[in-house]
Amino acid sequence: MSYAHTNTDAEMANNKESTSANSFAIDQVEISWLFDFDPIIGQIDIEYEGDDGDGVAIDQAFASYFFGNGGAITAGRYDAMLGFEAFEPTGLYQYSRAYALPVVAGENILESQLGSIAYAILPLPETNQGVKYTYEGDRSFFGFSVQDGAFNYSDRFGGSKDELDGGGYALETAYALRFDNGLSWLIGVVYENGDDLPTGGVESTETWAANSHLTFETGSWLFAAELTYGETELRGGGQTIDTESLSGLLMANFAYSSQASVTGRLSFIDSDLGNALASFEYEQFKSTLAHNYAFTDNLLLVLEVNYSDAEFTQAGNQFELEQLTGAVELLFSF
Repeated sequence: MSYAHTNTDAEMANNKESTSANSFAIDQVEISWLFDFDPIIGQIDIEYEGDDGDGVAIDQAFASYFFGNGGAITAGRYDAMLGFEAFEPTGLYQYSRAYALPVVAGENILESQLGSIAYAILPLPETNQGVKYTYEGDRSFFGFSVQDGAFNYSDRFGGSKDELDGGGYALETAYALRFDNGLSWLIGVVYENGDDLPTGGVESTETWAANSHLTFETGSWLFAAELTYGETELRGGGQTIDTESLSGLLMANFAYSSQASVTGRLSFIDSDLGNALASFEYEQFKSTLAHNYAFTDNLLLVLEVNYSDAEFTQAGNQFELEQLTGAVELLFSF
């Protein structure tokens, strides 16, 4: 659960507005069931997310068969292989996510402008249904996944509830190496092809993205760097909209005791979306400073302050946004 206070300064067409907002919520409750029937393992994650989430839902549900030589086949619903930051709050080094899009008055301003094509601003896959093969050696990892979607075209156990999802497929692959000196490197690609989206008469989409990140551990320090580049083509009504997106982060974490650590992070997003009739440009820079303190093995307190500077241009109108957020998060794990 967390408490956050955010100050927002917004400017559009020379009109300036300053607002502040407070939030206190149980952000997420997740319980995982783990099953071990060697050589088969299974996992089911049921989660509850707060007011901004989907309520109670199945987060992951999959089974894996291990061949005994490092290889395994997994089927079901599982997290993507790409991306440095963990999918769960318990795996993050801070409270916020590096590429979180700005929220004003409880509304994601880009989703309100772009609807279901807002994913093109940051084409990183999350959790989908499919089948994947993975191989893990002493110092290497390889994975290849065939799934129902990467960004769109998937729902909890398939299908669109509003029947506006025309269906699609996605491919995802990743390769990682671990070196003796504490350096680890991952590179991967994701591709999605699909039909019909409920926004702006989109009849078909095609998206690909490449992601790579490095981590380096030495003593009490952990350093990380990540870059993601993606392109999307949206077709409908005889028009084609092309997008390009580049995002990245730099992070350093220093554990100055067995219970406490400090994290600093810089991140950015630079995205262009448009065709001959209209264009949309978005830039975001975010700086984050966080402190973690573990009272026990089960109870962690996170303090964070972050500053975001974002601007986007649409149909000749420029919108600028600055946000300063302070947050306190308590994580209980068992």
